[in-house]
Amino acid sequence: MRARAAALCLCAFAACGVPEPLLQPLDATADGVCGACARDGCCDNGRCVSNGTTCSDGKSVCSGGSCHACGGETELCCAGATCHGGCCDPGGRCIATGASCSTGGRCANAACVDCLDDEDCHDTAHPRCDTTMHLCVACLPANDNCATGTYCSSTSCVSGCRTALDCVPVITLPSNDGGTSEPGPGVNGPVCDTGIHQCVICLVDEDCGAGLVCTNYKCVAGCTDEHGCAGGQGCCNGQCTELESDNQSCGVCGNACGAGRGCCGGSCLSLATIANCGACGNACTAFSACCSGACTKINTVDNCGACGNVCSPANGTPACNFGVCGIQICQVGFFDCNKNPADGCELNGSSDDANCGGCGVHCEGATACTAGVCNPFPSTGAEGDLIVRAGQTQVLSSGIHDFGQIEIDVGGLLILDRSSCGDGTLDLRAQGDVTIAGVIDVSGAAGGSVASGVNGGGGGGALGVANAPGLDGTFFSGPGAAASGGACGGSGLPSG
Repeated sequence: MRARAAALCLCAFAACGVPEPLLQPLDATADGVCGACARDGCCDNGRCVSNGTTCSDGKSVCSGGSCHACGGETELCCAGATCHGGCCDPGGRCIATGASCSTGGRCANAACVDCLDDEDCHDTAHPRCDTTMHLCVACLPANDNCATGTYCSSTSCVSGCRTALDCVPVITLPSNDGGTSEPGPGVNGPVCDTGIHQCVICLVDEDCGAGLVCTNYKCVAGCTDEHGCAGGQGCCNGQCTELESDNQSCGVCGNACGAGRGCCGGSCLSLATIANCGACGNACTAFSACCSGACTKINTVDNCGACGNVCSPANGTPACNFGVCGIQICQVGFFDCNKNPADGCELNGSSDDANCGGCGVHCEGATACTAGVCNPFPSTGAEGDLIVRAGQTQVLSSGIHDFGQIEIDVGGLLILDRSSCGDGTLDLRAQGDVTIAGVIDVSGAAGGSVASGVNGGGGGGALGVANAPGLDGTFFSGPGAAASGGACGGSGLPSG
């Protein structure tokens, strides 16, 4: 009985926290009553169990010489038991969720983990807490702490942009740009495409200036209703348009100016005026008019006083005097006697008996105007021209002959017909020039005479040789020249 009482006392002491030196390593007795249990052991229902062993009730564990309850906060961890609302610290005790573990880290999800938040991560190379894995990592995409020019991919920092602050003016366009040259930074400078982590010129239209839209990372010409154009321009069909000067959108989009009109200051105006000749604002100077869209001087003979007013006086050289058609000079033989430019040089002074060679010059008596000269021997020209070339012979009967012009070349021969004497006179008359370089043969006729201003000769020689017996006629050239003589002895009369 003493021994049992002592055993019970010792166990009670152990359970009550009797100092460990009082405990003796005694084996359990056969009747289930403990003796002194080994150091750190416990008397479990009359049996000694070692420290950390689950006691016989299955709800406690041996610790510090006695069986303690399992699973509650600050209680011991037992095999097969759960630390309610916490986790089993490697030290063997249950700790609450969020409490620090003895080996570092904190309690979460019934286990000790590296971290619950960034405050648990003290390594500068791994300053972020991955709350999914409860591990300290270099970075997190949602809380990117990577250096400039790098971004967080998963939990590591890699090269690439994170924000526009990572971009510099030198732009590298993505490969799908097709290799075209860049048009320059947008109005906001380079921006970061966080989807591909590359610096680009633009992502949206607002990254570009007025009149530019973002297409394939580039700012190109264009506009939208939301992103318009520079001042004074309108957005028409996606393009910035000068509404002040665009002929297809004048004043407003789609207002087209018709043919011969232009958009001047936002209004469709005629381009055939001196203020807008051919183009808006192209004003013509003095003595000019707008002719077919071009400023043209209207003091010329082709545009005299108005576009297309051509001066063309009859029989004269035109002139334009202060926008009025006039006559600079008349052609030879014509005269402007009524001083009316409308009918030009209306009189032919070469054949007008009332204006022969000049206005008001009258041919008196039997004279007629020939080549501008009053001629006492006028020709009607009824027989046409008398032309005798070298080696040719022409025979004429006696009497008056009316020619247009007379021309007898050297080697040419004109013979008076001797078969019919008539009155014995060969009277040659011409309206135009008379040129006699050959011979007129009036053999056998009476001697002729030479009138003043008229070439003539005498007849009578058998062969028509000058100074031969009978004084044959040999003639020369000159206007109005004529010959006379007769094969039957008639008298020679001057003519022409």
